[in-house]
Amino acid sequence: GKWFLCSLAVYLLFDIVAALIMKNHDISMLSSFSTLILINAMFLLAVIDFNHKIIPNKYVLGMIVIRFLLIIFDGVLSKNFVEIMLKSLIGMLIGFIVLGLTALVSGKNLGAGDVKMYAVIGFFTGGAEVLDVLIYSSVICAVTGLLLVALKKCNMKSLVPMAPFAFVGTVLYVFLGL
Repeated sequence: GKWFLCSLAVYLLFDIVAALIMKNHDISMLSSFSTLILINAMFLLAVIDFNHKIIPNKYVLGMIVIRFLLIIFDGVLSKNFVEIMLKSLIGMLIGFIVLGLTALVSGKNLGAGDVKMYAVIGFFTGGAEVLDVLIYSSVICAVTGLLLVALKKCNMKSLVPMAPFAFVGTVLYVFLGL
């Protein structure tokens, strides 16, 4: 009820603001569309992860398929398919490796869904850009975690869903990276 309407309003506000920023920075329609899809998909993953503590494979796979189709379309239009695909695959690989290594080091504190989610973010954004999203989301997560511990809402061993922070990191990447 209320939570859904509130989240829908936030969702639409992000879309409108992001579209205006991209328009003002003279970003192509296709790049803008791809970025909006990423923001919207990340919002959906954030809500699911927050409520159910899982990032479903079908949504991650759907994001990969959509991005792949956008790469094909963009590659045909710009005649730079190989360059665009390479940048996206490098981003996917960086997202997967960085989060995969983090998951291995942290034990069970980072789930496989988080690793796949950052790989997909990298597929959408590219190499260095996925690291920007990761840094933004990690800082926001750390600050939020410290605040929750200080307020005694959780302890240092509590697990928090990562997708909401990845959503905020993605939004910050779009707003600050343009």
